[in-house]
Amino acid sequence: MEQYQHAYSAIHASADFKHRMVDLMLEHNTPRQPRQERRLVIPAKRKALMIVMAAVLLLLSACAAYAIYWSSTQRAIENATENIEKPAAVVSKEAEAYADIDVKAYSLTAPLTGSATIGDATIQLNSMEVFQDVDGAEYIIRYSALSDKIGFITSFAPTWLEDDRAAQERLTQFDSFCEIGIDAKNFVLTIDGQAFPVYSKPDFEGVPEPASGWNEPGNDTPGTSSLMIRQNPVPITQNSQMNLTGTLYSCDATGQRTGTIGTFSIDFAYEYPAAQAEAIRQKAIERYTQSQANTNAARLENLGNLPTELTPVGLTQDAITIDDVTILDDALLLGYTEDRGWKPADNPSYDYTKPQRELYYLNGYQIEPEVMDMSWSEEKIPEPNADGEYTSRISSSILKIPYYRSAQEMPQEIVVYLTRERYHYDGDTHALVEYKSCYPIDLIFRVNRTTGKVTLPKDDTEKENWIAEQTALIGDGRNNARDYVIHQEKTIGGMTVLLERLIYYPASRTYILYAFIPVIDCEVMPWEIDPVVTLNGETLVAPLNDTYYRSLDPTVYPPFKTNIEEWVDTYGLDANRFAWYQYFYRAPKSMLDMPDSFPLDFSWEVYDLGADATRKFIGTFTYTATIQKDVFQGCDARNMVDDMEWKRPIMDAYGIIN
Repeated sequence: MEQYQHAYSAIHASADFKHRMVDLMLEHNTPRQPRQERRLVIPAKRKALMIVMAAVLLLLSACAAYAIYWSSTQRAIENATENIEKPAAVVSKEAEAYADIDVKAYSLTAPLTGSATIGDATIQLNSMEVFQDVDGAEYIIRYSALSDKIGFITSFAPTWLEDDRAAQERLTQFDSFCEIGIDAKNFVLTIDGQAFPVYSKPDFEGVPEPASGWNEPGNDTPGTSSLMIRQNPVPITQNSQMNLTGTLYSCDATGQRTGTIGTFSIDFAYEYPAAQAEAIRQKAIERYTQSQANTNAARLENLGNLPTELTPVGLTQDAITIDDVTILDDALLLGYTEDRGWKPADNPSYDYTKPQRELYYLNGYQIEPEVMDMSWSEEKIPEPNADGEYTSRISSSILKIPYYRSAQEMPQEIVVYLTRERYHYDGDTHALVEYKSCYPIDLIFRVNRTTGKVTLPKDDTEKENWIAEQTALIGDGRNNARDYVIHQEKTIGGMTVLLERLIYYPASRTYILYAFIPVIDCEVMPWEIDPVVTLNGETLVAPLNDTYYRSLDPTVYPPFKTNIEEWVDTYGLDANRFAWYQYFYRAPKSMLDMPDSFPLDFSWEVYDLGADATRKFIGTFTYTATIQKDVFQGCDARNMVDDMEWKRPIMDAYGIIN
């Protein structure tokens, strides 16, 4: 309540005002002659004084009532300030708790010694990676399967063998083989006398999934193979005596077993890498301490650009509360609170931290808000999450919801509707499917863009009518993505580049531009240089992270660079590859505000690998297309991943079988 007391003190009357008020009261309270009749008569001067005093009291009450409402921006500023001013001992305690969690999140690597020779094969232990979660720990054992006479194959299943070029080469180098990935399914790790099976995925379409791979020796990762032990309650913070056992079988070149190579048993000691864990812990403490100061300073700077006076809304449903709202030049600013500890009465085990996402609508137009700030309460949820962390119960956000078109074209009144996603797009059935478990949210109000006045539904009937109106608008197609087909092809230096289409997503106000190269040697190299794209004369740029997330991580990452040596070692120089390229851009303005027809200009410098395994400039591919705003294929914006429907015919036209 301290902020309320300060605010109330700030509106008390001045000393001069108080003296004048007392003098007037004394002047009008001098003794008077007894009245002849008992009539209630108030002198004119006193009546005037009382009216003035009542008005002053009303004004003070109104000011106090206003001051007591602490807006979302003010609360965020207070939170950031308190975080900056925290005593060093408190920050140190928080940093140590953060560091403990950080160590658990790391895969700590400990070297192993031990080996066993079975016939013509040797199993050599290399290292163990350990990872702790809320249920205990996971272990990844890295080992080497070595032999001069036996060719190790991960799996003879065609789905594995066709993509394993190294395995195909070994089939020509050896006469006897071992299907190491399948044999490893029956390996057993014993930790301090307790046995644990090796993890492997369930068989896919009747084909056994391998539990271990096989890589060429000498790579960055130690060993040729790895095993995962998942169901392991043994803590990782202690040394342990372990044993690995298994049986290897011999196969012919078709994968048919021909006999048993032998059974092995290796005893070894696991020593917890305490020095590595402590180094990670100290770095985490330094990172947290520095981030705590820098992040909150950046938050304060960002919050200084936001208005502190917001109009209360106070709509609540289940865990969600819309606190307040105010009008910006080009958007609404919304205060939002989420109680992460809320649980519905009919399902007390429901995990509210993983609901369907919230959807925001302005007059039926879906808008993806920008997170301007976030803060969390000191109070924690009593139950740990999947990572064993106790998360904050209350999450408060300030969201910027951009207008769906220019402010000059926006209506005077805006209907704000917050709901929750009820459907998802099923790529198999090509249809929207309703979520089986969904806790719907329906919060709605109106706000006047000129006065800032907020109007709430007067009753449930009016609320239902407003929602029905918004639902009708939402379903009229205004939120569909706009798919503009370009389909222009150009060939330079033997390489063909197809500029295929531009898709506009109105909710996020973003474009995705698709290009296709049907024949290329190094498909990642074109990512090194982004195309230069202009739309109606304005250069498009990539979308930015939200303001709040930029304050957390302002890092600007360097452009992508191809590791040519690694690429050639992995894939060789095979010019029979193809690739789709998609680039994301922020739309300078809503499509509603674009002219009926406008130009798109595209220029892309493309490089590829030459026959000598060096970077080779192919050429600059330039295109100009005219976009007709209202000539497009409408598609549901949730269908972003199902693009093979139009990609497949294009690939077929170039004779690509994939």
